[in-house]
Amino acid sequence: MTRTGAAISLGKPLPGPNRINLTYRIEKSDIRDIADTNLYVRLDNPEEEYYFESEEDRITSSLRARLTHDTRNNPFIPTRGNRVNMFGQIAGGPLGFDTDIYRLGLSTYTYVPLWFRHVLSLRTRWEVVEEYGDTDEVPLDDLLFIGGGRTIRGYDYRDVGPKVVRADAPEDTTSYRPVGGQTLGMASVEYLVPIVKGLRLAGFFDIGNVWRDSYDFDFGNTASGAGVGIRLDMPGFPIRIDRAWAVDKDDEITQEDEWAIWIGYDN
Repeated sequence: MTRTGAAISLGKPLPGPNRINLTYRIEKSDIRDIADTNLYVRLDNPEEEYYFESEEDRITSSLRARLTHDTRNNPFIPTRGNRVNMFGQIAGGPLGFDTDIYRLGLSTYTYVPLWFRHVLSLRTRWEVVEEYGDTDEVPLDDLLFIGGGRTIRGYDYRDVGPKVVRADAPEDTTSYRPVGGQTLGMASVEYLVPIVKGLRLAGFFDIGNVWRDSYDFDFGNTASGAGVGIRLDMPGFPIRIDRAWAVDKDDEITQEDEWAIWIGYDN
């Protein structure tokens, strides 16, 4: 898949530690030569067939409004305060072109200072995407995925959530692919211990999932992971290295990944 397009953003400070941003984006999506023509079935409903089919080229015209509330004492390595992001996005409809979907989302970050400069970090993320108008279903590349270093550690990248299984796979093997969902919910808690300048240790626990239908927050079906890590706070090139263990899988075939290495700050 290839995407080409352009975007323009306008922002305005609001009273207090608040800001609003508007972003208009137009992009063309090209999905071609999908080699996987096998028949799949839904893991949660083996009677329902699924094919990865080539989608027509489409143009998406969207407008997103984001409201940010930020009281952190440092934008890169905060030790106290909160950051809240809320957004709503509409594509198509009055904006025209080929894709009629909307998104709603909320993410929160809370930093609590403790003893000896230790910090407790709490993070949540909630998001929904849904089709409307002339669009019959949310396109595959607009669905939500979860799993991996910046979401639920201990699992393969984007491997948590709805999956389809090859219908003709041999009985002693499982051939599957994640297909995403329309509802995402996750939470993470992290305990941070400074060692020397530029080096912190972390212990963490992540939990969440992606669910197939919009507004379907099924907290009885989640995946969770826990582990330890180090934070190398080099200016301009921060590195996060985590060793994670899967605690509770969302299904029996979700693949584990013990190591997560990312470049960038937590937020």
